[in-house]
Amino acid sequence: MHHCISYRRLFLIFVLIGFGFSVKAEPVTTKIVVVTHPQTKLEQISQEQIRKRWLSMTTRIDRQRVDIIDFDENSPLRTQFYSQIIGVSDNQLKAYWAKKVFRGEGLPPEMKSSSAEILQWVNKQPNRIGYLYKKDINNGVKILFEMN
Repeated sequence: MHHCISYRRLFLIFVLIGFGFSVKAEPVTTKIVVVTHPQTKLEQISQEQIRKRWLSMTTRIDRQRVDIIDFDENSPLRTQFYSQIIGVSDNQLKAYWAKKVFRGEGLPPEMKSSSAEILQWVNKQPNRIGYLYKKDINNGVKILFEMN
C-alpha cells in the first residue's frame, strides 16, 4: 500500500509538470501613446478624436489642422494600434482605404518603418502627431493620449 501512494504521488507530479509546461503565459502588451511636437497647442485628445483623424474623417482636432503619420503595414504596433484604439482589423482597414481611394475621398496616411522615423517626423514641426510604444518615446515629444 505504501508503494501505491508513492506511485500516485509520482503520477500526480508528472501530470502537474506536464500542465505547467503546456500552459503559455499571455504576452505583456506595451502601452501605446499618441505624441506630438512640444509646441503643438493640443494638450490631450480622446480616443474618438484619434479614430476620426486616423480614418481621415476629419483633418482637424479641436479646430487645429493636424497631420498624422502611420507605421508600415507589416508593423505589429500598427496592428495593435488599429485594433485596440481605432477598432478595426488589418483586413477591415485595407477594405476601408480601398473604398476611400476608389471614390476619390482621400489617401491613407504617410507611412514610416520605425519608431525613430516617427519621432523624427513628429519633432520636425508642430501639429504633427504619431503613435508609438511608450517605451520608445523621448523627452522631445508631448503625450496627447495613453492607452489604458
